[in-house]
Amino acid sequence: MALLLLLLATAAPHALAKAVPLSSSVMIFSNEDFDTRCPQLLQAAATHGSNSVNIVPTFYWIDDRFRELPRTCNPDGWAASSKVDSYCYYQAGKEGCQPWTKKAVAEATRGFASCLTLAFDLFDEVLISPHLDDGTRTSHWRNMLIFDPLSPDVNGFSYYDIMIRPITRAATSALSQKRAGHKAKTFWFAMQGEMGGTVFHHPQSYITIASMIRADLKRVSATVLVGVLLNHAYLPGVVNRGPDAPPFPLPGTPLAPLSGGWGPLLPFDEWPGSARIAAGLPAARVLLRSVVDFMGISNYNRAPADVTVDDMENAVAKYDAELAAMGINFLDVLKSGKKFIYNEVAIGGGVSECGNVSATEPWQVGRYPWMGIFSGYKKALDPFKTFMPSDADVPARSYMRSWYSSLLKVLAQGGVKYPVSGSYIWNCASWDVQGIFTRSGEGSYADPLTVDRIQKHNAAAAAEAKRGA
Repeated sequence: MALLLLLLATAAPHALAKAVPLSSSVMIFSNEDFDTRCPQLLQAAATHGSNSVNIVPTFYWIDDRFRELPRTCNPDGWAASSKVDSYCYYQAGKEGCQPWTKKAVAEATRGFASCLTLAFDLFDEVLISPHLDDGTRTSHWRNMLIFDPLSPDVNGFSYYDIMIRPITRAATSALSQKRAGHKAKTFWFAMQGEMGGTVFHHPQSYITIASMIRADLKRVSATVLVGVLLNHAYLPGVVNRGPDAPPFPLPGTPLAPLSGGWGPLLPFDEWPGSARIAAGLPAARVLLRSVVDFMGISNYNRAPADVTVDDMENAVAKYDAELAAMGINFLDVLKSGKKFIYNEVAIGGGVSECGNVSATEPWQVGRYPWMGIFSGYKKALDPFKTFMPSDADVPARSYMRSWYSSLLKVLAQGGVKYPVSGSYIWNCASWDVQGIFTRSGEGSYADPLTVDRIQKHNAAAAAEAKRGA
């Protein structure tokens, strides 16, 4: 017995990890989506055999400096630091992004509750990944948005007011429902999604919010986990890496060599705003080491033409390196009991920041996994030619299938170097390999062979979990 305990103590942190399902995401882009799209998307997600789902509510911010920019693709806009002048939301039948009012917050809370109630009826575990998108529609990225989540905008509403509190109230309602015969529920409450700038510039506010969430949900009949979700590069919301090696994504703009964050990591004191980031690091370390229950990554793994399992954690290695540069040992954090998830994982088949050019060669698909086709489904732009017979020779599609096969092998063993507890496809645009969200009269991005492999993987993960229960 002593020998067994010694072996367990010295084993890899995930030596006893179980297979992890590859789950789906439900995208919410307007307040109407809670009532209209959420039910149909949840039902579609449930057909793929996972016990978990990711709901991605999306509201918007306005930086007044960007209002006059052209509402076309600004391919280098992703790198610009942004601030919040106001928060807004989209409403059917109204022009533009609407400023929040108390009535709108109440309506969003009701919509959240309806969506979450059905989610907990269909799934044992629900992740919620709150997003802010650029309300000026000028190509700015939420990760570079620097804001205090507790500070009010010009209309008197904070991020906590419009996003966090409506979710806690909705979850309280949803988790008070009687579900006879159902398993105990787990609510994975991420305080933000792919928004590292706000976390590392205002970590103390997130420590406060985590405490408020737990206080609000302490009486619900579910396990509540609170976490943060970060990108695979540029974690603190600054461009902290040097240029990548060519070739670069389209169009050939000045910042194309920095797109995706695959260049070498700069020394910490060379990071833009390093002094300000350093001032918040004591609180950020407390947040990640002692406060949150889980961390997540937007896991867009670059891989060569002969993709293998070893390529499926290279984005996590970048995440690890940036945390290390800030004095946070990620593997030690995981060994302390924190959970780690892939809150976004997929491959898009694009080669342009503007989302309008399809990859044709396998190396392109693997080199730019975070890029895809933004429009509704069109056969002419489909990089994977999902409308063609499944056995047709489509090099980009064959590569995509190999990429997912390698991912599933990682999930089957609960991670390789980095233990993983959950994984969610980014079911949006050309990343939507299950065809849950992006459909049109011309078809969808669903690849039947990959869908079948995911369903079989999820069935095996469920069987393993049942045996270990």
